[in-house]
Amino acid sequence: MNYAVIDLGSNTMRLSVYEYIEGRIHRIYSKKAIAGLALYTHDKVLDMAGIKKACSIINDFKKTAYE
Repeated sequence: MNYAVIDLGSNTMRLSVYEYIEGRIHRIYSKKAIAGLALYTHDKVLDMAGIKKACSIINDFKKTAYE
């Protein structure tokens, strides 16, 4: 079975896909995107443009994970 993890950071977002076989975990895929989300914060709150950017990258990761 495969599992996907998304690491959402202030500058980069990363998708990692892992395969679990016979009690062992192996990373089979990794993709990184520069998000620059820190630029979209005001008073430590992510604004709508930042939310849209993050969602766009997550949707791209979703498409990649299902390929």
